Amino acid sequence: MAHGVVLDAGDGINVKQAEASCYLQQPEACRCLEQSEASRWLQQPEASRYFVGLGANLGDRIETLKTAISLLTPWLVTGSLRQSSFWESEALGGPGPNYINAVIQFDSPLSAIALLDTMQSIESTLGRQRSTVNAPRTLDLDLLLVEDLQIQLDRLIIPHPRMHQRAFVLYPLLELDSGLTIPGLGAASDWLGTIGGQVCRRWID
Repeated sequence: MAHGVVLDAGDGINVKQAEASCYLQQPEACRCLEQSEASRWLQQPEASRYFVGLGANLGDRIETLKTAISLLTPWLVTGSLRQSSFWESEALGGPGPNYINAVIQFDSPLSAIALLDTMQSIESTLGRQRSTVNAPRTLDLDLLLVEDLQIQLDRLIIPHPRMHQRAFVLYPLLELDSGLTIPGLGAASDWLGTIGGQVCRRWID
């Protein structure tokens, strides 16, 4: 695993463009790596580790999240899927019913962009309507982390830019990995002290 890696659509530092294109399918994106590490990233990794956040506050919330995970499963490395508990949280930034949230961790041979496309297709399949910011939704899938990369593209920012500010991300995320580090932001657990007042509790059916 490469540490301290940064991808930026505007940079061209220390690495050939073909390397970033191979991994992210974005020819304009460039990875900043030590030269000693660059060669191992010149080929598409067999699989990368991802963390994805799920949320829903319309319809049968639990069933929707379970269905979304099921639709994503064919793209995952067999046996790699780990799922947090379900957590209930209040809607942030707008009115609406409470959300049910979860985080999953898995390995996949898909590139980050291909995974994003797959997630958005699943959202559409399950009735997601993109209307206004913070509007209630049948399903929300967020790509939170890709290995220990930092990615800056028009369509994708990794780590997810608000993940460290959200109780409904941090609690299930730390349930999966209590020692997790968010690239560029430090230990995920250090951010728990900054989310006071956000209601988020483990769902008990």
